[in-house]
Amino acid sequence: MHMKKATLILALMLTSNLILAQEEGTKTPPATTFAGSADAYYKYDFANDFSNNKTSFTNSSNSVEEDTLIAGKGYNKIVYGAPGAGKSASVSEIVGENYIRTVFHPETQYSDFIGCLKPHKDSTGSITYSFRKGPFIQILEKALLDQENHHFLVIEELNRANTAAVFGEIFQLLDRDDKGKSEYPILIQDEDLYDALKETLDSEHDFIVKRQLIIPSNLSIIATMNSSDQAVFPLDTAFKRRWIFEYLPIDFTNCATGEVPIHHADLPHVEWKTLAQTINTVLVQLKVVEDKLIGPWFIKDSDLVEDQAEQTFIGKICSYLWDDALKYKNKDEIFKSDIHGYGELYQRYSDKKPIFSDKFMKMLQAAQDVDTDTSDKTEAE
Repeated sequence: MHMKKATLILALMLTSNLILAQEEGTKTPPATTFAGSADAYYKYDFANDFSNNKTSFTNSSNSVEEDTLIAGKGYNKIVYGAPGAGKSASVSEIVGENYIRTVFHPETQYSDFIGCLKPHKDSTGSITYSFRKGPFIQILEKALLDQENHHFLVIEELNRANTAAVFGEIFQLLDRDDKGKSEYPILIQDEDLYDALKETLDSEHDFIVKRQLIIPSNLSIIATMNSSDQAVFPLDTAFKRRWIFEYLPIDFTNCATGEVPIHHADLPHVEWKTLAQTINTVLVQLKVVEDKLIGPWFIKDSDLVEDQAEQTFIGKICSYLWDDALKYKNKDEIFKSDIHGYGELYQRYSDKKPIFSDKFMKMLQAAQDVDTDTSDKTEAE
């Protein structure tokens, strides 16, 4: 009897679980959200998740809405994308006139970014020491002394330096409260920095009275980076989650204009836009990561003037493709297969000989024909 009851109960449980599983299977899958990491964005397999059309990229659980940024609250933002996508130009449109711009590189140190004691020789030849303020302290003072306006610290090439070492304890200040200022102040332990701030700020200022350092709500930090560049420092998770990530897509609506000499009998010159977009088409087919594609401002208008165009093409575009985007394989998808080194590529181009593969030339010619037809129709209208 007990055996029959146990069997009946087990059967009911299995039936219930099966019904629940079927109901779960009919539910719409939730949106996919990424938390703060550009790396996660790139490594995610979008191909398997386009069906629900709900994939989104947010910055963290404390994501800052666009209307919050417009309202003037302080924030930390990283703008990233392909080389030449126009990251620096887009940042310049945001910051206006109240900014300080600095560029990180592998040798950038905490003392460069914050400041340090430096020797100086006066008119008598005597050596004196004074605190030389780095870009962070310079813009911090400007923001504190001009609280009616919003100020910006622009950091170009953020991940070319060891950010953990460069920011030091300032890293703690990147956490902001609802008003956009640092949530957790830090103690000013450097006596020279403290003395330098006392020379600039009012003696009754909180920085001086409490001897605490914060980032005020009228100071934002905007950084740029190419996350797939060679020889860069990775950003750790704790650092990344304190930033808003904004991806700048490749858009050739606005780009450099001019022709690139490619020394091919049937197509001696090609428009920069056509060439760049055709190269990107091949790179996408080869599954090259998106921020290794070529952006519209990879070169400038001045690079395409008659006496500069050839050197720009071979020294900038071809060298990037050979040594970076196609560094390890698939060079013959764009260049001729009998070219085995960049030196040989350079020499062949210098001798006015074609360097592109037949397959790539067919794609390029077709793209040029389409662009020419489109241009003719536009002019006719």
